[in-house]
Amino acid sequence: MDRFGSLVRKGRFAVLGVALGTTTVVSSGCRNGCSLGLSTTINPTDPTIRVGQTITPEFVVSSECDGRIRTTQWWRSQDTSIVVADSATGRLTGKAPGSTVVWVYSLTPDSSYKWNTNVRVTP
Repeated sequence: MDRFGSLVRKGRFAVLGVALGTTTVVSSGCRNGCSLGLSTTINPTDPTIRVGQTITPEFVVSSECDGRIRTTQWWRSQDTSIVVADSATGRLTGKAPGSTVVWVYSLTPDSSYKWNTNVRVTP
């Protein structure tokens, strides 16, 4: 697995993210005079938590035309001995010192997104 996020929108185009954060994809088409820019944000990016601490990061998909887009999301930790991710809520719990990748998968009616962040756990 790599550190890159990806976006596919009904096979019309694909984008490979090269860094965590916010990205905007602008289509050449317009709807009601509005560009179809999409952006994705994960917050916090690369968090550090303590053993036993929990946080719930947020992954947001938004459009210049429609604002925040409702998505179905699920979360997964690459190493559950370090961080456990509640797949439905995204709540992360530090289990042991170390670092691991946490993935979020997000679905809209016509798009799918995959993004990740590194989570570091300290004693």
